[in-house]
Amino acid sequence: MKLPYLILSLLLTLSVAGSVVAATPPPEATAPTYDIRILIDVSGSMKQNDPANLRKPALRLLTGLLPSGTQAGVWTFARYVNMLVRYGEVNSAWREQAKGAADQIGSVGLFTDIESALDKASWNWKDTAPVVHRSVILLTDGLVDISDTPESDRLSRARITGEILPRLQSAGVEVYSIALSDGADETLLQQLSASTGGWFERADTAEALERIFLRMFEKAANPDTLPLIDNQVLVDDSIEELTLLVFRAKGAPATTLTTPDGATFDTPHMPPNARWHSDARYDLITIEKPTTGIWHVNAETDPDNRVMVVSNLRVVATELPNQVLSGDMHDLLVRFTQQNQPITSKEFLNFLTVKVLESSAEGPAPERPLFDNGRDGDIVAGDGVFSTQLSASEEPGPHTIVVDVDGTTFKRQHRQDIEVVESPVIADVRTDENGTALFVIPRAGIIDPETLQATATITSEEGQAETHPVIRMSPGEWRLGLEAYPPEGSYELVLDIEAERPNGKPIHYQGKPLSFGLPVSPNEEDPVADEDEPQEEEAVTEDDTVEDDEELNDEPASVNWILVITIVTLLNALIGGALFLVYRKLFGGSAESADEEDEEEAAENSPREDKDASVATATPDVAPTPFDDTKPSIVTQITEAASTQESTPPVLNEATASHEDSPAEMEMEVTDPGPSEMLDESETPNESLPPEAATPELVMEETEGTEPDSIEKVGGPDARTGARPSEATSPELVMEEDVDTPNISEFDDHLKNLNVDEIDLGLEEKIRNTG
Repeated sequence: MKLPYLILSLLLTLSVAGSVVAATPPPEATAPTYDIRILIDVSGSMKQNDPANLRKPALRLLTGLLPSGTQAGVWTFARYVNMLVRYGEVNSAWREQAKGAADQIGSVGLFTDIESALDKASWNWKDTAPVVHRSVILLTDGLVDISDTPESDRLSRARITGEILPRLQSAGVEVYSIALSDGADETLLQQLSASTGGWFERADTAEALERIFLRMFEKAANPDTLPLIDNQVLVDDSIEELTLLVFRAKGAPATTLTTPDGATFDTPHMPPNARWHSDARYDLITIEKPTTGIWHVNAETDPDNRVMVVSNLRVVATELPNQVLSGDMHDLLVRFTQQNQPITSKEFLNFLTVKVLESSAEGPAPERPLFDNGRDGDIVAGDGVFSTQLSASEEPGPHTIVVDVDGTTFKRQHRQDIEVVESPVIADVRTDENGTALFVIPRAGIIDPETLQATATITSEEGQAETHPVIRMSPGEWRLGLEAYPPEGSYELVLDIEAERPNGKPIHYQGKPLSFGLPVSPNEEDPVADEDEPQEEEAVTEDDTVEDDEELNDEPASVNWILVITIVTLLNALIGGALFLVYRKLFGGSAESADEEDEEEAAENSPREDKDASVATATPDVAPTPFDDTKPSIVTQITEAASTQESTPPVLNEATASHEDSPAEMEMEVTDPGPSEMLDESETPNESLPPEAATPELVMEETEGTEPDSIEKVGGPDARTGARPSEATSPELVMEEDVDTPNISEFDDHLKNLNVDEIDLGLEEKIRNTG
C-alpha cells in the first residue's frame, strides 16, 4: 500500500532491527578526508544554454564552500582540457585563486571532449583509498564530440564506458553529473553516476546551477550543519568556523548579520575574523571563532539557506545510498564524536534529543525520535549509538533525510538527499548508430553489476512472444539489439533481472512493459473504419450543437438571472413592507402610545425620574462594572455568574405568576421592548384587576406606582431579561386579545372632533367596553 505523501517512513520495530542493524557497524568516528575534482564544459554550445555565463558564480559558490584541508582542483574542457585551478589542498590562497579563475570561464571551444576531461582529472586515482572520499562533479551540455568523424566520437564514448568508468569504480569514485541541456548525453551521464553510486541531475536553466552545485557539494563533502530557524542560529563554544550561505532574490535588500552582542555588520563593515563574498543571487559569509549565542540573519528566508560549521563536536551518521529501491530497508545509525573520539558519557547522551526529519515532493513527514535505550528500534542501550531502520515506500522520487540533534546548549543537523527508484536498473529503448536497441544500466548501490543476468521477453501485436538474453557490452552497460524486428510493427518488451545485492542477498525484478516500433493507429485498432467515419461526423455535429446551444444560452441566461434577482428583491421588499404594516397595525399603536406617554411624563415630572433613578441604584441586583480594578476579572465574574445562575432558580411571587398569563404582558414580550422597558415589565401589576383587563395603558400606569420592594420579590434573571416560563399564553391567544383592543390612533383622531364633555364620556365608554 502506498503511503500518502511519504517516500520514506521510519519503522521502529525491535524484532527486525535486532537482526539487521546489529550487522551494520556504526559510522567511523574519524572524519574522512575529501578529494573533489570539478569539470566544467566551456564548449561553444554553452553560449545558447548559459548565455549569462552563470557557471562563474556557481563555481565561486562551490569552491567557496569547500572546507579547509580538502584536496580539490578545477578543469575546463572543450577541444582541450585545461587546469583552471591547480589541484591541491584547499586553504585561503586556493580559494582566492579559484575566485579569480572563475572569471576565465567562457564558451569558445569547438568540441566536447568528456573522455580527456575525465582521464586527465583522475590521473592519480589508481587504487582504492578507504579513508578518502573521492568525487567528480561533471557539468556538460552536449554529447561526446571530439572530431568531425562520427566513428571517432563513438570510439571515444566506448573508451569512457569500457576503460575510464571501470578505473573510477575500482578507485571508489562517485560521479556527480549535471546535464545543462536536452542535447546532453543523459544516458552516458546517468551511466557514469549510476555505475559509481553517484548522482545525476538535469539543470533546466542555468539559473538553477548554484543550487544544484550546493547539493553536489553536500554529497561530496558531507558538511556538519546547524539548524537555521526563522533566520536565527545558535552557535556554541565548540564551533571553530561558521559559514553562512544566504540566497538572495532579485531586488532583495542587502544581507546583514546581527551578532549575539547586538552588533550588526555587512560587507563594507566586517569584523577582522570574517570574510564575505557577494554575488548576484547569494551571499557567502565565513566567520572564524564566532561569538557564542544566537545569531540573526537579516534576509529573506529560503529553504536552501545553510549554516555549515567546523567543530570538534560532530554528528556522524550512516551514509545512505544515493539511490534506494522502493520497499528496501536501510539501517540508520547516529553517533557523536569529540576530537574524533566517540562520546559514550551517559550524562551527555541522556541530555540529547535526536530525531529524524523527512521531506519530499509531497511535503514534510511527521518527525520520528531516535533512542539509545535498547528499545524502540535501538540495539544496545547506552552504547552511544542511536539506531533505527528506514523503509522506502513505493512512491519514487527525491527525498531529504535530516538527523536533528538538540542538546539545549548546542544544536546540530546532518542532511542527506536520496532518490527512491522503482527499478534496480535503468532500462531504455533508443536508437544509436547501430540501430534500435534495449540498453540496461545497473544501479551500483542497489545490485552488484558482476552478478547481473538480464533477459527480455518481446511480444508482437499478433501475440507472438520471444525471449532473448541481454548481453553485457561494458562494465556498466548491457545491450540487446532490436534490428530483427521490423520498424513498421508494434512491440511490447518486458525485462527480467536476476542479480545479487551488494550484501550478497539475491534479488529478482520484472520491469514494467516498454513499447517500441510504430504506434498502433486508430484504423489498425478498429477494422471497421468505414463505420467510424459517419460516427466521427456525428460526434462533431453533436459537439458543434452543444457549443452552439451554449453560445445561444449564455447571454439570455445571464439576463434571466438578473430578472430573477430583481423580481425576488422586489417581492421581498413588498412582503417585508406588508408584514411591517401589519405588525404596526397590530402592535405598534399601543406600544408607541405607551412610549409617548412615558416620554411626556418624564418631561413633565423630572423629580419623579430622579426618584426612579435612586431606586434603581439601590437595587442590590445591579452587577459591578467589569472595568473596576478592585473587582474580580471579567473571566472570574462570568464563571461565578454562570455557577450562581445554574445553582439558584428564579423566585416568583403569586402576583408574578398571575401576571405571566396576561395578554397585555404577552404583547409587551412580542414587541421586544428596549432596556428601559424591561424593568417596568418585571414589576408587579395591579392585582385588583383581572388579567384580561390589563390593557397596555393600564399596565403602564400601575407599574409607575410600584414600590422598590416589588422588584426584589420578582428578582432573578428571567425578570430582568423578559424571559417567560414555557407555560405562558401562546402568541395565538395574544393575537385574539389584540383584536378586541381599541385602536388608540383612530381614537385620537376622533377626539379632535369632540368637546371636553364628549371626551370624558368617550373615555368612560372605552374603559367600560374593554372591561
